[in-house]
Amino acid sequence: MANAYGAINCVVNIPNLHLYLHIFVQSNDQINEMILKSKASQDSEESSTWGAVKCFEELVLGSQHLYSHMRKFGLEMHVGRGETASKTEAMFCPKPRKPYEAENTERFSLDGNGFIHFTKEFKYLGSLITSSLTSDADVEKRIKAASAIFGAMNKCVFSRKDIEPKIKGQVYNSLVLSILLYGSECWALREDLFKRLRSFHNQCVRTMCRVTMAHTIRCRIRTTCLLDRLHILSIDSYYHHRLLRWAGHVARMDMSRTPRKLITGWVENPRPRGCPYMTWGRTLKKALKRYQLSTDFSEWSKIAQDRENWRAIFMLGPNSETDENAPTARDGRAARRNQK
Repeated sequence: MANAYGAINCVVNIPNLHLYLHIFVQSNDQINEMILKSKASQDSEESSTWGAVKCFEELVLGSQHLYSHMRKFGLEMHVGRGETASKTEAMFCPKPRKPYEAENTERFSLDGNGFIHFTKEFKYLGSLITSSLTSDADVEKRIKAASAIFGAMNKCVFSRKDIEPKIKGQVYNSLVLSILLYGSECWALREDLFKRLRSFHNQCVRTMCRVTMAHTIRCRIRTTCLLDRLHILSIDSYYHHRLLRWAGHVARMDMSRTPRKLITGWVENPRPRGCPYMTWGRTLKKALKRYQLSTDFSEWSKIAQDRENWRAIFMLGPNSETDENAPTARDGRAARRNQK
């Protein structure tokens, strides 16, 4: 896998943006022909010019062509000038297990006195893209944001005795989980990241049930009992539900769409030595196995073509045992005492 440079976040501000972008995209092939001259970049002619390039020189040349071409249509790329920082940023993604400092990541000049600087972390539509191309930073950010909203509502909702556990679960599902799992459809979760999500979710569940960790150890209270009391599911169910919904949506796309091409795409280059990074495809296979679905794309994509049937496989909702009469941990302890 080669190094990758990419220019991102080209900021424009004009009133009739859609018309200008339509004209701009129509002439994108000319820019791609000037920028991407190597054989490895020929497949990028149908993609956006903001994609990855091979080396630092191509990034500088491509940014200059893009800046000049946008000005023909009245568009202005925001670059830094003097003490004003640039809103357009570049990112360098090194080879696996190669240091970030091994390549040139100094800011480069553009349009005379303008410049574009490099960044290791970029926020796009609320999600974080890092130079390591992992989900660690994004998961950490979502946990902090969800923890903040849970802490803000802890005293007024989640820790109150006069509010039914079912109501607490509904509020938690609507506010906290929506923040925690925002953008999770594109995560490539390793097991350690999954454990962090489970730990946060279980801690919130114990807080809403007014049960401490000491209580759970001493009284052997299972997390499933607390989840049933709140009428919510495990974090695995919520995450896999979002992941499979997105996978089914991509599978139903036309083959001309970029996400549909990437879901069945592969890299012809040989795999580097060592354990490969966790990928979105491997995460998807885990979710498919959890619902006893085939991991072969030709098989599960056929099921996903029917949107209603696909969602019915993993539709969220109360389990058959999750009702107000479900046995609790206290009932289980009482039954064991009676047996003695």
